[in-house]
Amino acid sequence: ALEYFEKSLIIRPNDYSIFGYIGICKAKKGETEAAIETFEKATNMDSEMIAYFGKCLCSKGLYSSAFSHLENALARDPN
Repeated sequence: ALEYFEKSLIIRPNDYSIFGYIGICKAKKGETEAAIETFEKATNMDSEMIAYFGKCLCSKGLYSSAFSHLENALARDPN
């Protein structure tokens, strides 16, 4: 999936929501630092993307920022 999302940026370079999907792929592969850098480029993230971003921040010890992101994700989708 990561390969296809990266290719989609060539077609739609201004669609910054794609970065959220790339961030999730990198997080699932254990590439936490790369995932964080990618999430920072994303806009219009949904609750799942924000939650993954928060989990990555937490694993890096950035607890305050992680809490903020996780709280935001929960507020958007409490289920």
